[in-house]
Amino acid sequence: CRLTPMQPAPRFLAVHEVLQLMQDRLAGLVSPSAMDKYLTCPLAFGFECLAGLKEQDMVNEGDDPAGLGTLIHKVLEIFHGRHLNELLTDRDAASKELVEVFKETIHAPECLLQKTLPPASLAMLEAQAIRKLDKYIHNQPDDSRPILLEAELRATISVCNRDISLMGRIDRMDRREHGLVVLDYKTGHINNVDARLWDMDDFFDKVDALASASTLDARDHELLEELFQTLRQNASSIQLPCYVTICRSENRHLRLASNTPDAWPDAPFRNAAFVALAEKGQEIPIDTRRRKSKASCEELAERHALVLNRCPNLVELVLMHMHNARELVQMGDPRRCAWCTYARLCQS
Repeated sequence: CRLTPMQPAPRFLAVHEVLQLMQDRLAGLVSPSAMDKYLTCPLAFGFECLAGLKEQDMVNEGDDPAGLGTLIHKVLEIFHGRHLNELLTDRDAASKELVEVFKETIHAPECLLQKTLPPASLAMLEAQAIRKLDKYIHNQPDDSRPILLEAELRATISVCNRDISLMGRIDRMDRREHGLVVLDYKTGHINNVDARLWDMDDFFDKVDALASASTLDARDHELLEELFQTLRQNASSIQLPCYVTICRSENRHLRLASNTPDAWPDAPFRNAAFVALAEKGQEIPIDTRRRKSKASCEELAERHALVLNRCPNLVELVLMHMHNARELVQMGDPRRCAWCTYARLCQS
C-alpha cells in the first residue's frame, strides 16, 4: 500500500466556480457586514458567504463572551424604546433605570450568559457592565433624541451600470439640533476609516470614474485592484460609510421605518458615529481627524460635507471589486489570518 501526499490546495477560488454565485449574491441584498468580510479577505468571504461554510459552535468560557454584545444591544433597545423622541434631562435617574433594565435582562432565565459563564465570571461581568452603562448615560449628547431603534433600512446604489440593493440594520438614529445622526454600538474594538483617506482627492476621483463606467478594460481592472488595496490599507471596515450611504438615499424610507413615524422630523441626515461601549460610552465620529484650533465653522462644515459625500465612493469601490472579481484571493494578512475561522483551509 502506497500513500501519495496530497498537493496543497490553491489559495484562491477560480472565477468559473464562483462567478455565478457572486452575481447571485449581488442580485440579492448586500449588507455592510458582507462587504466588510470581503474587504478583509475575499477568499474568506467566499468560504462563508458563497460556499456556505460556518464556524463550529463552541462555548465561550471567557469573561468577555460574544453574547455580551447581543445582551447590551437588547438592553439599550429596551431602555431607549421607553424614551423615544425624549431628551435625557435627569441623567442619574436615567442611569438607575438603565442599570435596572440590564439586571432584569441578564438575570432572566432565557439569558444564555447564565448558562455559559461561571457564577464568579458572571458577577464580574455584571459589575463592569453597570459601571460602563452609567458612563454611557452621562456621555450622551444634551440634544440627543432617539427616534429609530434596531431597524433594517434599504437603499439602491448604481455601480458599473448595475443597480445593487443595500440592506443595513442600524442600532439607533437620533434627532439632534442640526439633523439626524446614526449610531452603531460597539462592545469591542472599533474599526474606523483612517482620516487621511478622506483627503485623497485623486483616489476618490478615480473611484468615481470607474463606478460610472459601463464596462472595464484591462487597465481599468488593474486600477480597480490598486484602489481596492489602497482602501484596505486605510480601512478595515466601511460599516459607517455604508450606513451613511443608505440613510442619505431616501429620507422617506427612514420615516416609514421609524418607531414613531408621526414624530419624524423634517431634518437632513448629518452624521454617523460609533459608540464605544467598551470604554466610556463616548461617540467616535466617522471623521476622526483632529480639528484645527483656528478652523472656522465654515471650514469644519465643508470638511464634514466632504466626508459624507465621499462615503458612497467607498461602498461603490467594494461592490465594483466584488462584481468584477476574476478570482477570490487570500489576502495573507498575518494580523487577520491568525484569527480567521478559515485559516486552516488556506495552505502555506
